[in-house]
Amino acid sequence: MDGGHRRMWPAAVRLTLLLTLTSAGPAWAQTVQGTVLDAESGAPIHTADVVLLAADDRIVGGDITDEEGRFVLRGPGAGSYRLRATRLGFESFTTEAFALEPGQNVLAELRLQLDPIPLDSLVAIVEGQKPRRLVRVGFYKRQAMGFGNFLSPDDIEDIRPVFTTDLFWGMRGVRVRRGRLDSFNVVPTRGFCGGLSVSIDGMVVQRGGPGARPADWQSLLHVNDIEAIEVYPSAAGVPAWAAGTVSPCGAILIWTKGSL
Repeated sequence: MDGGHRRMWPAAVRLTLLLTLTSAGPAWAQTVQGTVLDAESGAPIHTADVVLLAADDRIVGGDITDEEGRFVLRGPGAGSYRLRATRLGFESFTTEAFALEPGQNVLAELRLQLDPIPLDSLVAIVEGQKPRRLVRVGFYKRQAMGFGNFLSPDDIEDIRPVFTTDLFWGMRGVRVRRGRLDSFNVVPTRGFCGGLSVSIDGMVVQRGGPGARPADWQSLLHVNDIEAIEVYPSAAGVPAWAAGTVSPCGAILIWTKGSL
């Protein structure tokens, strides 16, 4: 944790030991649960990515907060851990280390500071007629970096997709794995991964990684609502707010029309 967050430790996160069992329980008995809140308003922050970090900074557990900002993590065993919370529009926060013993249930409250996405006026001028909303979220900056696959509004118009799968067929580094009915996963062509994570307008709606279930795309969005897509076949190039346990194998970032 950097120095700026260290001085905010007492107000930024509270870890309270709720229960310690007298005998060691199974691995799942070690739990960390709590809420993620806006540091200024105290309002719950939903769809925040909360991960459990081991002493060597490996991610050993993760969850996405619900509408009440709540999350539940299960530690793989006793040891020293930290929590890290990230959410688009807020500063990422990592707690100090805390001990988790067999059978313990730790309650945590994490408060994130606002970090609005700045509008770079210089880039807006250079980009000319490119959609401002895509410039604002950094779509074209990431495209220029050369990681992943990018479909701009013009690209999508040229494809003339009828189904969402039409946007991914033949894309470099990924393939479509169908499930039942209108569900499918986009998976890397290399390695063993159950699917890429999916974010819509900055909110994670489908977790990726080994064992990921096919997403029901019909319930997520209609193909005609999609303005642009970023597809990362690996973790390389994935924005920090979309990384973590939700993107161990890569990510799909979808931007919808008129949403920003």
